[in-house]
Amino acid sequence: MSKPSQKNTLFNYFVKSPTGSTTPSRGSSSALASSPSLSSPSANTTPRRTALTPSNNDTPKLKVKQGISKTLLPQKEGYELGSLVWSKLDGFPWWPSLVCLHPVKKVEKENGKIHVQFFDNPPTRSWIHMKFARPYTGSQSFESLGVGKPQDRSWHEACKEADKALEIPIEERHSLVVELLPSDEENSMSEGSTPKTASKTSKKPEGPKPKRRRILAQVDSDEDVSDEEYKPVKLASSESEAEDSLIEEEQEEASPEEEEETPVKRKRKLPAMNSKSVLSTPSNVKSFACDSPSTISNSTKKKLSDFSCRDADGAICDSQSEDRRFSHLSYDFLKPDKIRDAQRRRPDDPEYDPRTIYVPDSFKQSLTPAMRQWWEMKINNFDVILFFKVGKFYELYHTDALIAVKELGIILMKGDHAHCGFPERGFAKYSSQLIEKGYKVARVEQTETPEMMVERCKRMSRPTKFDRVVEREVCQITSRGTRTYNAIEGDNWQVDHHFLMAVWEKCGQESAGGKVEFGVAFVDTSIGNFQLGQFEDDRYRSRLSTLLTRYNPVEIISAKRGISTDTSQVWNAACPAALHELVSSNADCWDPMKTLRSLAESDCFKVNGDLNWPEGIKPLLDETSTLGLAAKEESELAIRALGALCWYLKECKLDQELLSRRCFQVYHPIDQEPQEDALLGSHMVLDGMTLRNLDVLVNSSMGTATGSLLERLNRCNTAFGQRMLRHWLCAPLCQPESIDDRLDAVEYLLNDSSVVEKVGKILKSLPDLERLVNKIHSQGSSLKAKNHPDSRAIFFDGPIYNKKKITDFLLTLEGFRSAQKVEEYFRESTIISKLLKQSVKLKSQGGEFPDMDKELEFFRLAFDHQQAAKEGTMIPRPGVDKQYDQALERIAEVQAEAERYLQDQKRHFGGKVAFVGTDKKRFQLEVSDAAAGRAGPSYELQGQRKGFKRYYTAESRGLIQQMLAAEEQRNAALKDISRRIFEQFDSHHVLWENAIKCLAVLDVLLALTAFAADQKVCRPRIVAPGSHQRPFLRLVQGRHPAHSQLFGNNEFIPNDVSIGSSLPSEADPPGEADHSLTLVTGPNMGGKSTLMRQVGLCVILAQMGSFVPAEEFELTPVDRLFTRLGANDHILGGESTFFVELSETAAILKHATLHSLVLLDELGRGTATFDGTAIAYSVVDYLARRQCRTLFSTHYHSLVHDLSSHPQVRLGHMACMVENDEEVDDPSQENIIFLYQFVDGACPKSYGFHAARLAGLERNIITRGFQQAKKMESKMLSVQLFRDMFQKQTSLPVDFQPNWNCLV
Repeated sequence: MSKPSQKNTLFNYFVKSPTGSTTPSRGSSSALASSPSLSSPSANTTPRRTALTPSNNDTPKLKVKQGISKTLLPQKEGYELGSLVWSKLDGFPWWPSLVCLHPVKKVEKENGKIHVQFFDNPPTRSWIHMKFARPYTGSQSFESLGVGKPQDRSWHEACKEADKALEIPIEERHSLVVELLPSDEENSMSEGSTPKTASKTSKKPEGPKPKRRRILAQVDSDEDVSDEEYKPVKLASSESEAEDSLIEEEQEEASPEEEEETPVKRKRKLPAMNSKSVLSTPSNVKSFACDSPSTISNSTKKKLSDFSCRDADGAICDSQSEDRRFSHLSYDFLKPDKIRDAQRRRPDDPEYDPRTIYVPDSFKQSLTPAMRQWWEMKINNFDVILFFKVGKFYELYHTDALIAVKELGIILMKGDHAHCGFPERGFAKYSSQLIEKGYKVARVEQTETPEMMVERCKRMSRPTKFDRVVEREVCQITSRGTRTYNAIEGDNWQVDHHFLMAVWEKCGQESAGGKVEFGVAFVDTSIGNFQLGQFEDDRYRSRLSTLLTRYNPVEIISAKRGISTDTSQVWNAACPAALHELVSSNADCWDPMKTLRSLAESDCFKVNGDLNWPEGIKPLLDETSTLGLAAKEESELAIRALGALCWYLKECKLDQELLSRRCFQVYHPIDQEPQEDALLGSHMVLDGMTLRNLDVLVNSSMGTATGSLLERLNRCNTAFGQRMLRHWLCAPLCQPESIDDRLDAVEYLLNDSSVVEKVGKILKSLPDLERLVNKIHSQGSSLKAKNHPDSRAIFFDGPIYNKKKITDFLLTLEGFRSAQKVEEYFRESTIISKLLKQSVKLKSQGGEFPDMDKELEFFRLAFDHQQAAKEGTMIPRPGVDKQYDQALERIAEVQAEAERYLQDQKRHFGGKVAFVGTDKKRFQLEVSDAAAGRAGPSYELQGQRKGFKRYYTAESRGLIQQMLAAEEQRNAALKDISRRIFEQFDSHHVLWENAIKCLAVLDVLLALTAFAADQKVCRPRIVAPGSHQRPFLRLVQGRHPAHSQLFGNNEFIPNDVSIGSSLPSEADPPGEADHSLTLVTGPNMGGKSTLMRQVGLCVILAQMGSFVPAEEFELTPVDRLFTRLGANDHILGGESTFFVELSETAAILKHATLHSLVLLDELGRGTATFDGTAIAYSVVDYLARRQCRTLFSTHYHSLVHDLSSHPQVRLGHMACMVENDEEVDDPSQENIIFLYQFVDGACPKSYGFHAARLAGLERNIITRGFQQAKKMESKMLSVQLFRDMFQKQTSLPVDFQPNWNCLV
């Protein structure tokens, strides 16, 4: 492949020859001979190939190396027009030829050369040097050349034609000249200004109009086209699309409409040649100008540029240039002012469906059958790129082709309509690239063979031309949210979930009390676990934001006009990269009854023919309904969302394989989960804002996982372990017993490093078992095998896909066998942690790890694994498959019956009798001639050989029919054996899922162990809250969990933070306050925000069961963690920065409890100083009175002054050292050193001018601002002094000079 900076055009595939090179390469001749598009109908020994390369710029001059006699005939100084001569080209025999005019120069002689036409079929021509030409006096004169006579038939035919021409007068031989079309090079020669160039208006010789023959340009390629790559620029494969486009140009000109309207390629068939035979005719020779290296003309470059790829930067090369006008651009129904959906609605209609397109019937009647199929599918999939199967290629047409060229770099074919394609095996590569860029891809397969099509037409009374085409069906529509990674799609390299989510909203007057209510249903299609639920939400959509941030769907389905603007803004902020699928609220989003009825009528939820709802759906159903097809009132939105999800999966052909897994779970918002403890709940609530502000999952500044807490903790060895780690991070525990149990597990693993290392190696070798189990379920689904289009699809690479399926299955079995070793390492260990014990101990030892020995042994012996992986077919052993065993039993019965019959015949003939024959002619009785006389009338003579005769009887014919039927039964069983074995494996899905869950938990615990092992950490002490224990938090020498490791040599400064009192309430000393709120001040860039994030992340770590980077950490559990950090606005929503701050603060004040932790950073910055200070004061006072643990940072020093005596408020600040603070009036001379230490007390000022200097503000601006600040501070302090004089005594600084003028 060329460098990215260069275009990848057809010119790159020419073999360049140096200018000085004069000797042709034999390899080029061989390569040309092997090209089926350029082969001869007779043999590969004619000069025809010389005419195929009139403009090949790599054709050098020729030298004669052999075949010249030592006693040559006298060389004639010149030959007349029409003379017959023997002509010699390097590497080829002397060939009879006719001297003729050059078609452009109109001369027969030039620079010691003559122009000749070889006698061949079809004729070809070239320049020949005089010394390699001899007079032709008849074919018998060849012997005088002193070389061996060729034995090639074409040479003898040429000699016969030359002998006939010898009898014609020389002046009449011009009628034998066949006028060949000049090459592009010759045209450019005729248009040039060189003296040698003849005038374009030169008169043609008189006589009958000669025949015009087309010359095809040869394009040499130094490598063959593989079946795996679609490379039109290479010609060595008969199935190359470039070859089609090169040789079809003549046909396209003859019938452009037919070519434009059919996706089926019509090749001009040229018989292939045997490239191994000895070449005996000129090849790889320029026809006209041999005297100088040729150059490619502009017209040739223009033609070849049609095959050029796009540039590295994505720009379309010449093939996609604006001057190309494609046929679909002229279609009236595709023009913007006339486009309509399938129901003929215009885009301005509220019900317009952009997923469909109206195509007139008159247009469809004018199409070829295959192209009509394409448009019929496009009508209902206008927003989908169709990968349309034609033979063993996927073809793309019209706008789909242009998208593929732009996004994938696929090469456009020649012709008036846009068209490109690639081999079947390239589907995974090209479809995944389009899907990642946000497109939807439909895989269209042929579902019958041509023979099946013929049989179908025979059964029809009056089939039309549109019936005489193989059937095709959409087998799957794939988008970001519907990827299953089956054998055709390829492997999955993404670890994270990719959820497809349906959301249904009821707000405003629709819901009681004006509250917002949501129904949600979502699934990861690569795993198949559904979750659905319904919940109320506040006006800020806090619960929906948390759901979207936590699960991060890649595609969201919602009803058109059914989602409010506020909700759209929430999901745009929470998951900006998600695709939005807007569907009609009437047709596509089913109501609850239609949803339940559709699910009930399908076979997905039927067990032994009876409807059996999955456990995850039953809680949402109305038990009082007689038919069982009604949803509870509080679950209607959830069922509606499930209906929209099921409809979309049905459109994508995925409903059967996913719904049949029966894996459903009711979703509850984390703050509405069933409570184990009325005081705290089971999990800490982390809303979407907190997850983003603390960079728990994603680094908000970079948009990636780099620098996030998840990235820091992710030491997992398995893909399913990484997904569970994300789940643990988003939902830390609240119950002290559960937290301590996880901590016990981590501590145990820390103390047994040898086992950790061995188990880690085992887990690292495991594939993504969670996704593989789902793939095996899909491949073994009997529902899918019955009526899914994939079960009827014709795959040319089917054996490859079968091998892939078996390889994945064997990989899964090997993974579970390896997983069993994990249990062995812990079998003799005494484990205190219940969680770790459940994950690594068998049930017989008090654990939950399943015993898989019996099942794995069954599948180990079920078939030959090596043979199956090699051949792509499973041959079951006895006892594995009932159908196959029955077929083998029947075959054995017929064999036994045949053996008994043979013994009877031996007794009848009184000698040796044997069965002979194969397949349908087996079971013939072979009898010796001596015993043949005993054969009666019932014996039919079938044949004989020396000494023996062969007979059929009615009994032996019956045996044949019985054996054929039994073998057909066996073959039918083998055809479906892989699916049935997969189905047997899936019948144990509960066993496999339990094992995966245990392994995932162990993997996460190992990751937390690795996190604790590579740094200084402590085990957090979780104190249970109660009536005598107030909430508190005490962190000693704590460090930032995600960033501290980025600093070397202990450069990160640890800090102590204490909120609340760790002493029981009755043990507090008299007069001691609880101080649940800490007011944080400090200089700009002093580390306030980092400190607050550090505290929040340490709390999350502790409650998820991890050790914490600190010397000591103790706390009572936090039920909710709130953050309001940074400043931003919602421009599209018309919300200012201050409004956003207050909205987030309002949600905190509404939901914060006594056990919550609140992190508020600089509230009130977006409005006037007095307004901001007043609101900040009220919020601090409210939180302090509620006594929830709070860190509140501010630069309002008046707020600090006013709250310094508040009984629930403690002051703290980030320390710094300031030089020249009061000695100079120029702030640019101040030198501030940040200490990044959190200490008690308030910071006297924020040192904003220091930040201004670091930011690069000009010195005079800073000085001017500093002077103004001094005046303002003096005024404020004087006012404060005046107020305090009337309230209490105040000790003033000795050097204080009040500015009383401010009171005037």
